[in-house]
Amino acid sequence: MHQVASLGYPSGGVREAVAQWRNGALDDWGLERMAQAARRGGWAAQKAAGIDMIPSGELGYGDPMAETAAMVGAVPARFGPDIGRAALEVRLALANGTAGETPATAAWAGTHLRYVTPVLRDDDRWRLNAARPVAEQLEARSFGIVSRPVLIGPISFLMHCRTADGRPPLAYLDRVLPAYREMLAQHAIHGAAWVQMDEPALAGDVDDSVLQEFARAYAQLNGTGPRPKLMVATYGGGAAAALDVLVAAGIDGLHVDLVAAPDQLMRVARGWTGDRVLSVGVVDAASPAPTNQARALGLLRDAADALGGDRVQVAPSMPLTAAPVDLARVPLDLATTIETAADKLRVLRRIADAAASGGALSDAAAPLPARPELAPARLA
Repeated sequence: MHQVASLGYPSGGVREAVAQWRNGALDDWGLERMAQAARRGGWAAQKAAGIDMIPSGELGYGDPMAETAAMVGAVPARFGPDIGRAALEVRLALANGTAGETPATAAWAGTHLRYVTPVLRDDDRWRLNAARPVAEQLEARSFGIVSRPVLIGPISFLMHCRTADGRPPLAYLDRVLPAYREMLAQHAIHGAAWVQMDEPALAGDVDDSVLQEFARAYAQLNGTGPRPKLMVATYGGGAAAALDVLVAAGIDGLHVDLVAAPDQLMRVARGWTGDRVLSVGVVDAASPAPTNQARALGLLRDAADALGGDRVQVAPSMPLTAAPVDLARVPLDLATTIETAADKLRVLRRIADAAASGGALSDAAAPLPARPELAPARLA
């Protein structure tokens, strides 16, 4: 049976908690309690959907780029010489700005979500400053979830940044890699078997200079010391142009977006040698439209035929962070035309089960799986 993986879940509850905190309706303790409830709700929904690989750490306080900046120490000197291991107020300031200063944002990797674009400076506090990813890994475990922690990979992080001196952001690669190495070691020490590294910058047409820096970065991440297995997630385009570098990088798994680029499957499958895992994104995470389940099942079977079923995971095309969580504001007559994040995961489970049993699925007109978390009153 194919493993079913979730690459990330919506953080609407976390964003609402941050909004209330900014408005003064919540203090720091109330913010953390509300954010924790949102995280646990997401984990519960994914577990109930039958997901085998459940992510942790991708929510943070609603802006993964700001959280990653805090993690690697891309924190301006104005926050002082000791930023308190990326204290809460610093992390929220990076995401939301301070005293009339609003940070710049840019669209993230084929979604309508806009994430902060940190400004990198030589005098930033370059060191591992945030234990949040490990804390959320352990929090998930306390809730009965053995999670796969998620990090924005170093290449995609830097390419979403700006620099104060006009240099290319990848010039700061050697500044961020020590924090990534330490973070991976901490995940391994605390029992993570896998870590997902989101690298959408490796999808589509990629400059040779970017590929060279990716190869250099992951050669260092694969260096001495403990580390979990690495699942590099590409999405928003095809990964075929970067395939040779990805194969040589020593990573243990690769996620490809077969919604954005279905034609890449056979080329990637032929080149993805050894016993490494290929995660195939067959459900559109960027659209609320119902999934064409027959087409998705066909792509999964093609991947399994090429690689063997034990080497293939099935997943959404990209993290579900832009998908709707509920249908509270949707008229009842439109509810059946929209897939929520939980719907998409249940569809994935259905597709994986059909592949295992040799069964068939119909097209997009197929009824959605049962929606236990959506009471009829919420759809009125």
